[in-house]
Amino acid sequence: MLCLTPNANFATFKVPEALLTKCSAAFPDLGENECSSPEPVILDDSSEAFETFVNYLYDSGSSCIFSPEPKLKPVLELLCIAHKYCAEDIEGKAMEIAQKLIQPNVLESHLINGFTALDVFRAGIAVNSAAISDTAWELVLVMSRSGNLSDRLLLDEGTRSGRRKYWESAYYQVMLNQGPCICWTRDPALTDKEHRRLMVGHARCSTDWEAFQRRIADGNFQALNHPIDYTRAERKNIIFSSSYWPVPYVSQYRYANVGVDHILPLLAREGLPVWDIVGRLELLKKSAPEVISKYASDTLLTVRKHFYRYFLLDEDDDYPSN
Repeated sequence: MLCLTPNANFATFKVPEALLTKCSAAFPDLGENECSSPEPVILDDSSEAFETFVNYLYDSGSSCIFSPEPKLKPVLELLCIAHKYCAEDIEGKAMEIAQKLIQPNVLESHLINGFTALDVFRAGIAVNSAAISDTAWELVLVMSRSGNLSDRLLLDEGTRSGRRKYWESAYYQVMLNQGPCICWTRDPALTDKEHRRLMVGHARCSTDWEAFQRRIADGNFQALNHPIDYTRAERKNIIFSSSYWPVPYVSQYRYANVGVDHILPLLAREGLPVWDIVGRLELLKKSAPEVISKYASDTLLTVRKHFYRYFLLDEDDDYPSN
């Protein structure tokens, strides 16, 4: 019998060792620890989550994952514990249910009583599930845009995730949240380095958009040769000024000059700022005339490929690389 205490000073669970080792080879590594011992094994799990796991071990048929109407919170708790302790059979069953519950048209109905998209996102990261974390991250961004999540917390979550796509997405969203004032004021909750990244991103996104628009005016519809793919030595010269940007690549292929007048009404109607290059390209991809739509789509692929570079400083070595 093993005595397990998730988070010291909480309830101790007395679980037969055979029951634990049946589902996972990780538990014997906890060592011998009879319940008569005054010091149970301390685990860094929440008592609520570990109780969900223990309940499954004793009576799997009554587990949350076999409920006619499973709730996402306990399913994710079970999934995270099973993943952590390599209980592969349990993890597989919990993952199957979780992926059904995180569908965009279902997920929001489970976000109640303090259980938020941020909790779902963290669970997805913990179990290495892009399906869970990607879906939840979209709602996390909605929370940020609506003012229900601070810029400080959004940057922290993007960085702690260890995934470059969330890191760059967090910086982009904070840049949009802070708007033009980012160029002359600094949010006291952000570090100097974070603020400089946002200023650089603001300038680079604006410059890329201007380059895109110049190409349309010239009738040049070959996808942008990304102008911020610099070496480390070159990047340091452009931190605070767009005047150092190279002349945009000009293609030899030209089409009929359709002019920017085709896109100005669309942009004016949506009110997207110049530095929201992704928002503007997405809009043109969906709503512009065919030749501009295709050009916007091609350019968007290039922008997304190099997206993280918008926010790189010369000294940056601490951003997620995957």
